[in-house]
Amino acid sequence: MKYEELAGKPNIPEIQKEVLRFWKDEAVFEKSVNKPEAEEVVFYDGPPFPTGKPHHGTILVSFIKDMIARYWTMKGYKVPRVWGWDCHGLPIENQVEKNLGIDDKNVIEKELGIDKFNDRCFELVSGNNEAWKDYVEQMARWVDYDGAYKTMNPEFMESVMWAFKQCYDKGLIYRDYRVTPYCTHCETSLSISDTRESDSTRPRQDRWIIAKFKTEEVINGKPVFFLAWTTTPWTLPSNLCLAVGSDLDYAFVDVGEQIYIACETVLPKYEKIFGKEPVIVKTCKGSNLVGITYEPLFPYFAELKDKAFRVVTADYVGADEGVGIVHTAPAFGEDDYWTCKNNNIPLVNPVDEKGRFTQEVTDFYEPDGEKNVIEMNPVIIRFLYENGKAVADGTIEHNYPHCWRCKRPLIYKAMDAWYFNIGKIKDRLIELNEEINWVPETIKHGRFGKWLENARDWNISRNRYWATPIPIWECDTCGDRTVLGSIDEIEKASGVRLNNLHRQYMDKVTFKCSCPDCNGTKVRVPEVLDCWFESGSVPFAQKHYPFDNKEWFESHFPSDFIVEYTGQIRCWFYYLHVLSVALFDKPCFSNCVVHGTILAKDGKKLSKSSKNYTDPMDLMKTYGTDAFRLYLYQTNAMLLSVTCSLTTTAYRTLCSR
Repeated sequence: MKYEELAGKPNIPEIQKEVLRFWKDEAVFEKSVNKPEAEEVVFYDGPPFPTGKPHHGTILVSFIKDMIARYWTMKGYKVPRVWGWDCHGLPIENQVEKNLGIDDKNVIEKELGIDKFNDRCFELVSGNNEAWKDYVEQMARWVDYDGAYKTMNPEFMESVMWAFKQCYDKGLIYRDYRVTPYCTHCETSLSISDTRESDSTRPRQDRWIIAKFKTEEVINGKPVFFLAWTTTPWTLPSNLCLAVGSDLDYAFVDVGEQIYIACETVLPKYEKIFGKEPVIVKTCKGSNLVGITYEPLFPYFAELKDKAFRVVTADYVGADEGVGIVHTAPAFGEDDYWTCKNNNIPLVNPVDEKGRFTQEVTDFYEPDGEKNVIEMNPVIIRFLYENGKAVADGTIEHNYPHCWRCKRPLIYKAMDAWYFNIGKIKDRLIELNEEINWVPETIKHGRFGKWLENARDWNISRNRYWATPIPIWECDTCGDRTVLGSIDEIEKASGVRLNNLHRQYMDKVTFKCSCPDCNGTKVRVPEVLDCWFESGSVPFAQKHYPFDNKEWFESHFPSDFIVEYTGQIRCWFYYLHVLSVALFDKPCFSNCVVHGTILAKDGKKLSKSSKNYTDPMDLMKTYGTDAFRLYLYQTNAMLLSVTCSLTTTAYRTLCSR
């Protein structure tokens, strides 16, 4: 098109069509990456979930990736880039459940069948894959879309199985019964990272209550009660001990007919309980309260009286909230769990898979009820008042973790799960982070560095269906385990050759136990892998390493750069780093560009699941992709990274060769 033709008001969309047609007809992108003599810049593309049309944030990160790659192309390098898809996990399963009108996980197993459910998941992913192609072309991004890697392909899944076995053989994977974030709707455990993803922690109003626990002590003829404050009244039926701060000062306050024990500094906060001028009978340090016993608040686990229902100390107890005494239920809080375990207090767990009370909790058990324990809070509060075991209640608005996919509030619940032992490699994770160039640089020792310092063992198992099955087979008689890390190993052990590695096929594979004097059968454990384990395997699994392309991977690892938004600091970036260090003792990427988050009008994050945005396709076709691109480049989301200026010194050193 000649310059004269651009005079006046050019038809931008038509010009764009012509340019895109020229690129396609002349295979311009393909020529840019097929230059044998050119040095290569290695880029790993993070896989999105194909659960809906892309939003502005998805478009922005594509623009940034494309901009950096084109910059290095113009510098004379070749920058191959291959699209990828995160095909598994709760994002896909939740969407399929909505499409099928399923609101109960049991319907999947008992009525529909895992095979049919997984088939529908496959159909959803395959359909949305094609739907995105028009967007990728319209945004003028140069990328190999048709050759995209997919985490649901058997080659990718086999590499994930290999990685799992490598980590298991290194002693990095174990099974344990401990407290984990749990979604009562999805009926699965989650990882700590899932509770930090995007807007998973959100404001919520909850009821709080101060309950009273009767001791055997009597002062001046008056019974003495410990007070304890909680924002989870539903955990009170499982109370087994009370925790105090060892160095805090506690007061015994005469309130008329009874004496209450609470932290002395909180008394002014609760005038309705203690009066404007509290009558303090005596004071003591928290350490002096240790070992004092009290009557169970509820009778359900009274048989444990000789082992529980006593005061212990805990470092996390303070006087900032509540009354300085923490009610402790070992199965429903990580701090609770370890406090009780360290004090030899047993664990009780009267909550089922749907988050409802079990028969042990007779007063609140509903055989056919639909209320989960959170919804039972008002019932429990009313019960405590009626039985003279509560002194105050109210409402608090606080940030509370929600399921990162179905958006329901989570609970913390003890259950069997498979864990990745982060503690074993934490020092190395921190050490190798020093070799990464972060943009902006504050992330290295800020959000990412702090996350590494405080990282906990990773819950890698999900009680779900559409994901890579955990490749562990356990004997149904002696419990011996076999971990199989490839299709060949499965065939050697069972005689079955699989072409599809999803649950409906893997679950059918069984074989005899090889242990002496054991006639048992080995069956696969029911859990599947966290989808973050799969996306963390992208560098090697996208090329089916180590079964194929061994030389390619070793010459393309680590990558020169990756790009995603801030939400991936504790997710994709973290899991890439964990698996890379665990498997190869190297950082996964040399340079990491992090951009900000584009928010909707109401301040919430744009989300494919929420559909709270204008279709970017309409904007690109109406005003032109370049106009949309330049607009996004000037938003605050770009100001977080230096990529808004290719000429800055900071950016020139970003991918310095």
